Amino acid sequence: KGTLRLLSMEKIPAPRTMAEFFGFAEEETVMLFRRLRTVDGVPYSYIMNYLPLSTAAKVSIEDLNELNMATIFEKSLGASLEKIIQAIEARSADSEIAAQLSIDIASPVMYVETFIRIDNEVPAEFSRSFYRGDRYKYLVERTSKR
Repeated sequence: KGTLRLLSMEKIPAPRTMAEFFGFAEEETVMLFRRLRTVDGVPYSYIMNYLPLSTAAKVSIEDLNELNMATIFEKSLGASLEKIIQAIEARSADSEIAAQLSIDIASPVMYVETFIRIDNEVPAEFSRSFYRGDRYKYLVERTSKR
């Protein structure tokens, strides 16, 4: 589980991917929260959460320092999670990611894009997460019905 820490928050123009997901014009502004999760004091993941400004205004700093975004939506905002889509790929750490995760530039990282939709499929949050390749394990369990 580890410990989460809010590193920064800033308003930015919505990048194309986010603008399309949220249904915004590209010049519309979103809030970017940068957070770091550590496990046993060692960086584990670097997370960049993007939210519409109206949603971001309802999220507390305390929650950002303690909870993952899905839990914030369910427990703190009372939203019903309808759908979470994740795209996962291997990447090499650039200078920003390497610095945040305390690894060398070009070290392997697992990159995860997450799209969260809440009540009636309303787009709620987009995130980019980077996990240290030497500390992250992806596990899928599938049960077949016979």
